[in-house]
Amino acid sequence: MSLLPPLKPTVEAALRDVHAKGRDFRLAAAVALGDAPDSKKDDARRGLLKLVQDSDPLVRRAALRSLGAYPGPDLLIDAERAIGDPDPRVVDAAFELLGAIGEPALERLSAILSGGEASRRILAARALVEAAPELARDRFLALFPDAEDPTFSAALALALGDLKETRAIPKLLDALRTPGLELRESAALALADLGRAEGATLLIARLERREAIEETLLALGKLKVPEAIPALRAVASKRFSPGLRRSLALGALAALGDEASLESLRRGLRAFFPAKRAITAHAIAAFRIQALRPDVEDAAKHRLPKALAQSILEELDASADSHQDASASMR
Repeated sequence: MSLLPPLKPTVEAALRDVHAKGRDFRLAAAVALGDAPDSKKDDARRGLLKLVQDSDPLVRRAALRSLGAYPGPDLLIDAERAIGDPDPRVVDAAFELLGAIGEPALERLSAILSGGEASRRILAARALVEAAPELARDRFLALFPDAEDPTFSAALALALGDLKETRAIPKLLDALRTPGLELRESAALALADLGRAEGATLLIARLERREAIEETLLALGKLKVPEAIPALRAVASKRFSPGLRRSLALGALAALGDEASLESLRRGLRAFFPAKRAITAHAIAAFRIQALRPDVEDAAKHRLPKALAQSILEELDASADSHQDASASMR
């Protein structure tokens, strides 16, 4: 028996492997058939429709994901059947397929979104964003908050923030005063995504409890509230914290103008280990720290991969341009 997994097969081999006895071969076929040339797409689709009924859940999941490359209303039946699968990984993939199908799936997604189990409603919400972002905005706004489902309400709050839905601000501000901590913190995160600091106190308390640290660091760093400095320093000072966590804390402090943190990030760009240099660069981009642009440019010459350095510099350029546009509109 081979100890190595099969290599990615050609489309022709994958079509034969649809009926293979070995699970690994069928799984590889399910992945490969999602990338068929135009001349083989119909055959690939037929093969995938067989694999979505496979006995193994990993094969079923891979086949559903690959079918997303060939969306069509005829796949609604297969996606609907897979929603009832006993394996949650297959259910996730079924909702991904509904999102890829698009307009023909909107009625079904809206129905699931309207009520039922929170986990399914959250999956439907994600699929709706993929299928029809503008409709998703309106539906989320209309459904938020759901007094009977605080978990779903918290997910909706985060989605409204991710979508930069400013119409949700009054409702999110009201949610800061609700009894449930999960909803209050989700509303605070959403408001931070919208540039509003009314929930900063909740986020500082969350960071002090060491909960969802990276997510909270990003939110507080973007808000640039001085009240967060002690909590940010407490995270940054833990020398054996995960590298990303410490770099984000330093980035949030640097965004507030902390010179010591700026210098720590400069040293991070010169670190011996490539992973630390890359993590530092991502923190600089996350908080758009223009003061460190010359240091990123210097690191790009010798110490950072060119593609990474270019993406960081483009992020800083976009930040500078948006700041100039905002300044011009205020004059």
